[in-house]
Amino acid sequence: MKQERSTTAMIEAALVALIVTVVVLTIGYIPLIGYLTAFMPAIFASVWIRRGRHYGILSVFVSSILTFILGFPAESFAVLAYGGVVGGFLGEGFRNQLKASQTILLGAVGSAFSMILVFSFAELLTGIGLMQIFTQAIDQSREMIKAYNMDPALVADMNTQFDIMATQMQNMLPFILIMSAAITSSINHWAVRKGLNRIRFTLPEAGLFRDFALPRNVFIGSMIMMLLAWFTGIIGLGNSDVLFLNILLVVTLVFSIQGAAVAIFFMYHYKFPRSAVVAFTVGGILFYSMLQFPLFVLGMLETVINLRERMKVKA
Repeated sequence: MKQERSTTAMIEAALVALIVTVVVLTIGYIPLIGYLTAFMPAIFASVWIRRGRHYGILSVFVSSILTFILGFPAESFAVLAYGGVVGGFLGEGFRNQLKASQTILLGAVGSAFSMILVFSFAELLTGIGLMQIFTQAIDQSREMIKAYNMDPALVADMNTQFDIMATQMQNMLPFILIMSAAITSSINHWAVRKGLNRIRFTLPEAGLFRDFALPRNVFIGSMIMMLLAWFTGIIGLGNSDVLFLNILLVVTLVFSIQGAAVAIFFMYHYKFPRSAVVAFTVGGILFYSMLQFPLFVLGMLETVINLRERMKVKA
């Protein structure tokens, strides 16, 4: 019986490796299929969860080796660094029955690490880094503007905007990478749950968004990081302004998410109509820049005085 299970697991790992390889190779002929590679970690994580880490690692390496043998070394590395690393981190989160938020955080760490690997490998091969790609895109835009023989004053104004955009991109690059890692992890976490639930594989409950809560020590840790970044500016160490900006952006985003969870909890607690909850969710996504500060304050208050617990006590 044990041998049959091992054979089944090996066949499943081989099939997953073959499917991923075919998808990667097909991108050259049908570029739209490239969007499917965003879910590559979810595919490997499913094997990792169902059959164990050994078969998960096996499927990643088989797919990477097949892609390399067929003449696609860059794609082979992407399968290993992106699909394997992020899928492995997510798989471990599910196997250890972590909360949904913890699993997504673990996947985000894996995603950030894989991005660093992929971009470093690309720069090693091509000699072009991530910021150079963005700079080249801006330079091409400048050349296109010159070709249209536009008014010199307008061209000068647009060039100034391009310079500001490049500076902002350079300053916010760490935050952008963190955001991309979190989004990648969240999408693949959702895909894993949908896929395994479809084949009736039991997973721990994900929990409700309105119950999302940050650990208490996150508040203290955030304040310490911001104070350290501020202190490095006072003593003149490195790019302290850039460091402080990125820490502030991450802290604001994280506490805003918790603030949104508190707001939705409040709406359910006081029996708001479901349409109001949906409207708030859609409005929060579309007008996040306007709601960012009140949500951030609400998230901070929740961490300090535990608003939801107080609501439950009064109920």
